[in-house]
Amino acid sequence: MSKDLKQTQRGLIDEVQKRTELIVNDIRSFSYSKIKKANDSRSYINKIGGGNFLCALGIFSVLNLLAKINSILNGKKIVNEKDCFVELYNDTTSLIKWGLKNKEDARDFWDNYRNNLSHVTVPKDGVAAYDEKELKDEDFDVFINKLKQDNRNIYGLNGINSIRKECLAIAVELFNEKLLDICDFVKDKINKCDNKNILVNIENLLNGKRRQRNQMKNNEK
Repeated sequence: MSKDLKQTQRGLIDEVQKRTELIVNDIRSFSYSKIKKANDSRSYINKIGGGNFLCALGIFSVLNLLAKINSILNGKKIVNEKDCFVELYNDTTSLIKWGLKNKEDARDFWDNYRNNLSHVTVPKDGVAAYDEKELKDEDFDVFINKLKQDNRNIYGLNGINSIRKECLAIAVELFNEKLLDICDFVKDKINKCDNKNILVNIENLLNGKRRQRNQMKNNEK
């Protein structure tokens, strides 16, 4: 492998790590704020949210980026974001226990959570906030099974306390830490890639060049 190609790999790996950590650390700040809020007796504190929806949006932003990079590394053209996420889910089932049964579940997960959060403010089923001590190192499937039996309030499009039998939920603190594992998976694939065109495509994605080209094509129509 040429020196230039190795430098490109290292630059991409560093950038993907940096962007993931930006969101992960922001979400950790929300978690810290919730701890401070719980110990604050001032009345206006009750009007301050926990940042759960914003945390979930940040998580999906990172997942979206990592999924697109993963698809490029697999030699695929990016058709739509949901397909990229399903591909990432399928590639990481041995690494991450998502709590999803299959690819169809992954599609519904993207629609009901990411798309509803992005376009109509709240997810279909709910975003859960749990204390870090409660979560420990649990996997998603274990957590979700517990959540189905839980009686705490979780807000979604179906209303409060809507999490039951077949529902899923985003546990923001748990999901946030798993982003680092998914990021490591993608970085490892970048490190093993010796295809210059693929690496350039990832570089263009990170630099927004693909979006700029699409906008130029739309303006020409």
